[in-house]
Amino acid sequence: MPVTVMHMDEHWMTMGRKKVAAGVALWRASTQANRWPGYPHKAIVPEYPGWQETKWLDREEAEFSDPAKFDPKIYRQADMTFHFAPAVRESVTLLIALAGASGSGKTFSALRLAKGMAPTGKIAFIDTEARRGLHYAEEFDFLHSDMRPPFRPAAFIEGIRAAEAAGAEVVIIDSFSHEYDGQGGIMDWADELEADGTKSPGNWKVPKGAHKKLMNALLQCRASIIFCLRADEKIRIARENGKTVVEPLGWMPICEKRFMFEMTASFTLTPDRPGIPHFDLPHKLQRQHRDMFTDKKPIGEDSGAALAEWARGGAPAPPPRNSNRLSRWKKRQTI
Repeated sequence: MPVTVMHMDEHWMTMGRKKVAAGVALWRASTQANRWPGYPHKAIVPEYPGWQETKWLDREEAEFSDPAKFDPKIYRQADMTFHFAPAVRESVTLLIALAGASGSGKTFSALRLAKGMAPTGKIAFIDTEARRGLHYAEEFDFLHSDMRPPFRPAAFIEGIRAAEAAGAEVVIIDSFSHEYDGQGGIMDWADELEADGTKSPGNWKVPKGAHKKLMNALLQCRASIIFCLRADEKIRIARENGKTVVEPLGWMPICEKRFMFEMTASFTLTPDRPGIPHFDLPHKLQRQHRDMFTDKKPIGEDSGAALAEWARGGAPAPPPRNSNRLSRWKKRQTI
């Protein structure tokens, strides 16, 4: 009988070593904390394997095309891919973005927020800024990882999954701006492809595809994530009536242009008021979260605790006292 001998190339070996290392790290963390992520304390719904679904759909397509084999009665009741259940808010993960210039309090605010979100749990800190996160090691208890360039999207996916494997409930990435304009980030990547002969805009296809994969991974992450982002003061230079006009556009976060839309909440911080959100600058804050934050004091553990309680399924925060609805109610009472 002929035999084929197969050797694994270095790509296979590297992925194998990564999986073994992740498994060892998960085992070590689980035995120390006595928390086993593979055994949740609730009923779970297993996901149907994609390859099996593809195989079955190929069979359906083949049978539909042959009237002699197709029996509609077989599929009439079974062909239901959507199922509905009462909506219940529970175990919701959070994506929070803090944007600002140097000295605006992003890192300190992120750690305070994370401490409130996971007071007894683990906080993982992915540090892209030459271990600057360790400046706060004496004030906060967290796991630290020194992330080095190139800052490809896939590297952030690997870091997040490693944090999850270590049992982190909250992950801080400081600074996530490096994924966009850091060394080896998607802007650098597009420039490299253009230098190799791929003309614009075709040179953006691969970097943007990798960024989309990263966003999908973020949205599937079971830990909450806090992103620290650098921000610049942007201006627009135009010619009006024969004169050059400089129009300030305010502070803008340094990231892929659609990234902020995926956030649960986002804030802009400035050096003149470190840690204090500016509601007159770019931000995202849903109605149910408005009472958790204020522009009168720095973001703190109380905001994190309120967010975590809401995410676990606790009662949502009441409407803010100065809401339009309450103002209209008071007005009706005085008529």
